[in-house]
Amino acid sequence: MANHRKKRSASGNGFLLIGMIVVVFCLVLMIKSYGLVQKSRTYARKEAVLEQQIDAANREKKKLEEKEAYMQTDEYIEEIARERLGLANPDEILFKPADE
Repeated sequence: MANHRKKRSASGNGFLLIGMIVVVFCLVLMIKSYGLVQKSRTYARKEAVLEQQIDAANREKKKLEEKEAYMQTDEYIEEIARERLGLANPDEILFKPADE
């Protein structure tokens, strides 16, 4: 009968050891999953910031493309000739302020 109690005691210890291993394993998994959730949130915030930067860059690109298209028009060339070079069309009369 003493031999029978030792078997039960040994198998009970085995179940206890397996139960402890399972609990430790579950704790490790919970800690790792929490870390992954935190990383996921961090990456989501970074993604949102990058999306905003992409949108801003696309808006700037569109403005530059519009400006480039405008700079290729006769209207722009005439504007620059007037403002920077002081030129006028042959049928225009220029009035300059008197020097003080």
